[in-house]
Amino acid sequence: EQAAREALAMRRTVLDPTHPETARSLMELAGILSAQGKLAEAEADCRDALEILRKRFGPEHCYIAFVLEELGRILDAQKKPDEAAAHQEEALAMRGARAIDTVPDDSPPTSAAS
Repeated sequence: EQAAREALAMRRTVLDPTHPETARSLMELAGILSAQGKLAEAEADCRDALEILRKRFGPEHCYIAFVLEELGRILDAQKKPDEAAAHQEEALAMRGARAIDTVPDDSPPTSAAS
């Protein structure tokens, strides 16, 4: 945990406040805190990372989907199922939209029966 906090502090000092590496450090720290059961702190770091990435990349970047998924897991662990589900659904919708965008227009439709 201490090393992750030090890395985050260094990145906040050296980099632009909205730099993706700062968000990555926040997510690394959030993962450590979550594993230690420090869920409120982990949630706050996830939310900070989410804010940085949205400012930097806009609302629908693939990194944002990852952070939303992690935030959803942390919220679920805190017994906040409604909020967790909302974040998980937003991430799923983002990933689904990206998958649809990659399918060529002339590709055949898929069917669950085939």
